[in-house]
Amino acid sequence: MMKRSIKLLFTGVLAALLMTIVGCSTLEERQERQRVTHQLVEQAISQRRMTIEVDHMQTQRYGNHRVTSDFCLKLRGDTLESYLPFFGQAYALPYGSPSQGLNFTSPIYGFRQSTTSNGATCMEMDVRSNEDRFYYRVDIYPNGKAYIFVRPQERDFVSFDGELVF
Repeated sequence: MMKRSIKLLFTGVLAALLMTIVGCSTLEERQERQRVTHQLVEQAISQRRMTIEVDHMQTQRYGNHRVTSDFCLKLRGDTLESYLPFFGQAYALPYGSPSQGLNFTSPIYGFRQSTTSNGATCMEMDVRSNEDRFYYRVDIYPNGKAYIFVRPQERDFVSFDGELVF
């Protein structure tokens, strides 16, 4: 009985020691991944070249939705490529043309960049499509997460949560 208790105690101590060793290497690996991600985010922002894949959207009228397709927003220098879903009301669109929603490529005619109080980089852009004028606000966090707010002139606003793709 005593030998069994000692064996169990020894096994428990050994297991705790192994978990501590594995935990330390995991912490170091996690810190290294965070450092690399932070560098990649800074590089994407400075070059204004990035792709943000979205996974959630919040609509003005219809609540939150999980996005199941390959929707994304791309910034390529002075050009915005928007391939995002839209749910909501459109107030005035060109007569007779099918709606393209938030799916277009457009030059950016107004660009502002700042840093928020929580460390995110805020990019504000004004763009036009054949149907509407849009204000895009993209907040990019050091961990690669992103928040996109879209305010069209002739539709309900919508926002998205996503992540930079490297």
